[in-house]
Order: sequence, then C-alpha cells, then structure tokens
Amino acid sequence: MFDALSVGGDVRMPWQLTFWSSGFGMVSDQFGMPWMVTVMGNMEG
Repeated sequence: MFDALSVGGDVRMPWQLTFWSSGFGMVSDQFGMPWMVTVMGNMEG
C-alpha cells in the first residue's frame, strides 16, 4: 500500500521499523493528500 501511494507522490518518511511498529512510513500521494501508514500487531513474534 505504501509503495502504491508513493507513485507520483512525495515520501516524507521512508518505510521503516520503529519502536512501536514493524513498519511505518509517511507519504503524500499524487493528489497531495498526506498519509501515515503503520503495521499494527505483536512485534514479539
């Protein structure tokens, strides 16, 4: 989903591991709409 939103848009924070999530990134899509995408779930396995 993050890759699809970034096509023609502007990545503000690349997709990465964070202390609260196994994946998080910020992007503005091709229309200028900002998105914060995160993966929710148990990071312990």
